Amino acid sequence: MSSPNLIGEYGHFAGTHIKVKYISKSEFTGLKLKYSRQAKYRCKSSDSCLVVIKSHGDLLDSKYDLKLCDELVPIAQYAIDNVDSFDDQWKRQEDQDILILDWSLEDILDRDNLISKDEVPLGWEHGFSKGITLNEKNQTINYWLIIW
Repeated sequence: MSSPNLIGEYGHFAGTHIKVKYISKSEFTGLKLKYSRQAKYRCKSSDSCLVVIKSHGDLLDSKYDLKLCDELVPIAQYAIDNVDSFDDQWKRQEDQDILILDWSLEDILDRDNLISKDEVPLGWEHGFSKGITLNEKNQTINYWLIIW
């Protein structure tokens, strides 16, 4: 198999994430406050207004509810889901705080061979989203970005 020469040639997305565990409670709290001020959207991982942008595997819980939402917001699959490596099934994490720092429904990379996502609402075929997922219990912050 050859390596991809276009972003998302295999999965039609590009993205990254890194999870950091903070030892200092004050450092964790300070970062949470800092990013809360910058956030365009704040919610919990169980929010029904999140459109999960699939990166790979099977999503078990990816439904958004248009009737309950004033606004839908895109989020990376790996920002709120954990994978069961045994069967490649992704499951929603509970009790996570989500701060979406920025997002847009446009092809910000201006790609020539663009392939649209088909599991998203109409008009959401391309875009980007970046933010953080906070776990108070473990004092971890998952920094993430996805472009699709």
